[in-house]
Amino acid sequence: MKKLSIISVFALLFILTLLVVHFKNQEEICMETPSPKHQEAKAKVVSSPRYHEDISYDVEMGEIERTSITFIMGEDKHDSDNQYYAEAEKYYRNNPNTFHEVLVTSCRSLKEIRDYLEQHPTDDGLPYGKINVIVHSNEWRGVGMSVLPDGDRMNIRNVRAAINDGSLQPLPDEVLDFETEITIYGCGLGKNEKLLSIIAEALGGKDMESPLVRSSKLFIQYASTTDESSRYLTEYWYGFFKTGYRPSNTELAQQLSSRYMDEEVEWMEALDRTEPRFPGDSYHYYFNVPVNWMVTYPDKNEMPQLSTPEEKTKWLNEQTELIAAIAEAQIPMDKFRWMFKKTTYTFDDGTTEPAIKVEGKSSILCILRSMTIENYDNPNRPLPFEPDVNDERFYTSAKANTHPPILSLK
Repeated sequence: MKKLSIISVFALLFILTLLVVHFKNQEEICMETPSPKHQEAKAKVVSSPRYHEDISYDVEMGEIERTSITFIMGEDKHDSDNQYYAEAEKYYRNNPNTFHEVLVTSCRSLKEIRDYLEQHPTDDGLPYGKINVIVHSNEWRGVGMSVLPDGDRMNIRNVRAAINDGSLQPLPDEVLDFETEITIYGCGLGKNEKLLSIIAEALGGKDMESPLVRSSKLFIQYASTTDESSRYLTEYWYGFFKTGYRPSNTELAQQLSSRYMDEEVEWMEALDRTEPRFPGDSYHYYFNVPVNWMVTYPDKNEMPQLSTPEEKTKWLNEQTELIAAIAEAQIPMDKFRWMFKKTTYTFDDGTTEPAIKVEGKSSILCILRSMTIENYDNPNRPLPFEPDVNDERFYTSAKANTHPPILSLK
């Protein structure tokens, strides 16, 4: 069955010389004025101290205006009630507070983002400042875009594979550097710090110039009226049930109440609504999480009998890798509807073996409530709560895993 120590006087003089040159260069930078075309649309990025090879130059550079860009990574289905991408595009095109110079709607994969940035350098020759990526995601199904065009849905494994086989080459420091901030606006993606870190590596390489990548721990929602468009951070709570076997609202409310005993949410009211009546109102929606698993056998005679529920349960409990994958997703095994099928699997070399294929499907019930603050001008229409993106309660920030060499001065 397959399956870096002592710094000498000379070194001190060297560092002082660097600082003198640094201040001279800083003065020149601050005298530059961006062209009128882009002056208002530049994002201001305050440089952090550089850290190269364990030497820290504890001096802040002046404010450098960097070009910002936003990627809308999809389009909505015509028959979908969730117009996420359409509403996001309205927000970035019409909101005067976004200050994004470029809006790109043609990319659908991480490599297409990478190639666009390389092929469209900034007008001022500086690396990009803020890069926004708008994409569907959740902590169970991952990110709703591929690594390569027409490839599989993005996850840690296939990003790593694309890096290792050279399909994803890191961008040069002239395009992205350690001051570049990439914010991926995708629901719950901030709970996957390892994925954010490997995206930083894929785009910027595994060195100290790698960009920072961040994402929200909560859901992201966009909504518009005739005169404004807003972006909301949205709290969420969830439960599970077997797809095709939806419990009653009372049973679901009991499940949610048991899972979130300290939360003040009217579960039954939220279960009665599929969309909010106003910003900050609770409501629900659900989606399915599929699982496909196959085990091959050298001979048909070695295949187990899976005729009864007990035999199927016993076989599933023996699939340790499958159980581990589902446990990582934090979905109970008994909240899946399982279907079994005997089939034949064809390997890459053309050989075949008999196999058992199992398909599982669980439905995730989400209760959503956008975070708002009081609107003193219009008490009936609360404003979006917009925390600082560096607030670790709401956002996760990651850099590539780097291993800088230790500098020994002899």
